[in-house]
Parts: sequence; structure tokens; C-alpha cells
Amino acid sequence: QYQARRDLIVNGLNNINGISCLKPEGTFYAIANIKKLGILSEKFSLDLLHNGYVASCPGIFFGSNGEGFVRFCFANSLENIEIGLDRINKYINALWESIMQIEVSYLIFKKINDDKYYNYLIK
Repeated sequence: QYQARRDLIVNGLNNINGISCLKPEGTFYAIANIKKLGILSEKFSLDLLHNGYVASCPGIFFGSNGEGFVRFCFANSLENIEIGLDRINKYINALWESIMQIEVSYLIFKKINDDKYYNYLIK
């Protein structure tokens, strides 16, 4: 039962864009690397709890070297782990969508300001 739950959460986390996770040996906790998401671990954990209804522990709680990681407990049923992974995936997809909207807004803003600056220079 332990191995099935461990493999489910590790494989599930590794299939989510922006998250990677090594397979733990002998513990009911999976430590996920979230550095590619560009979000602090405490903010990630709070947002995931409030928006995805999944509890995690921010890596920063274990010291400064824990920043960029979050801990998930998989001492639960396979069904609940699958539900949790689905919620994490939905949260991450929404996060990526927000990031893309911010980047597009920035590029539009930059283009408008670059054009204004260019027009100022040629006058």
C-alpha cells in the first residue's frame, strides 16, 4: 500500500508542468521542487490551500535551503491522492495562465512605451 501511494503521488507530481519530485524512501512525505514556478513556497502552500483545497507544507519552514520546495503527505487513500493531484494540477494550470497574462500585458505595455519613446526621438 505504501509503495502504491508513494508512486502515485511522485508520478503525479512529476506529470505537472513546473513541478518535479524525487521518490522518497521510507517516509510518507513527498518533497516537490516548485522553483520553476517562480513562487515562494509559503505563498504557494497558502494559495494551494485556499484555491485548490490541498494542504502542503512550505519548504521554508525547514530552513532557508527549503525555499523552492513544498512537502506533501501521502498517508491517505489512493482515491484522495488522485483528487489532490487533480486539484494541484488545476491550480498550477491557473497559475501558468496568470503568469502568461502578466507577460502578455507587460509586452503590450512595453511596446506602447517603446513606440512613444521612438516617436519622441524622431520629432
